[in-house]
Amino acid sequence: MKIPIQIPDGQLDDYRFLINEIFIQQIYRVNLTNPNPLIIDVGANIGISTLYFCKKYPNAKILAFEASKKCFPWLTNNTKKYQNTSCFNVALGEGEYVYFYEPKSGIGFGSSIFRSRVGNEYEKSKVRTDRLSNYLNGNVDLLKIDIEGSEFFVIKDLYDNNKLSLVQIVVMEFHNNVSDKNKLSHILKMFEDSGFKYQFSRPSHIKYEEEHKRNLYYDGYQTMILKAWNLSDPENRKFDL
Repeated sequence: MKIPIQIPDGQLDDYRFLINEIFIQQIYRVNLTNPNPLIIDVGANIGISTLYFCKKYPNAKILAFEASKKCFPWLTNNTKKYQNTSCFNVALGEGEYVYFYEPKSGIGFGSSIFRSRVGNEYEKSKVRTDRLSNYLNGNVDLLKIDIEGSEFFVIKDLYDNNKLSLVQIVVMEFHNNVSDKNKLSHILKMFEDSGFKYQFSRPSHIKYEEEHKRNLYYDGYQTMILKAWNLSDPENRKFDL
């Protein structure tokens, strides 16, 4: 089944690598045994990852979160034909709102609540925040996170509210050197306390120096893919994604 994807004008080359990673390399491919899974896509961008989940798991219920006001109309338009998909234009984090920074040129790349993640030419907007724990009332089969340095806030919210253990599999991009709070050691400790095992891989679009690969905590190690399994699920004990 072919899935049409609408791309912002003039940005096909920008999104080509993302489409390749998600649909060809399948960086979010996991072994879900539930025929009707609940999937949460945090940092859904214009909907490419959400559409991948729609195609791979046609019976899934999907919650897609995107803070960018520039990306959100593209996300809703790309996913509007999938009735089991719900989209939310909120930032997941602390407080009632955050300021969100986006490059003036283009849509969907380098946006973050952290000013350091964008260039000199940027737009600033006020975005309502919410907590992911407010949306979890039962088991979550897959939680995907790609939010440019805010991973800690999402994981900590679930952990503090005793809901991280409701998640069966987590696939997330970890961004180092963004915030003092966004420490890998803190995130791994919460996963371990909640009964998860994990492994790392490198995103194909990131080039690393060889010395950076020797130490996950090295300051220059900017981005990595973290996959975590909740071992309370017997299927996950096979440790096979």
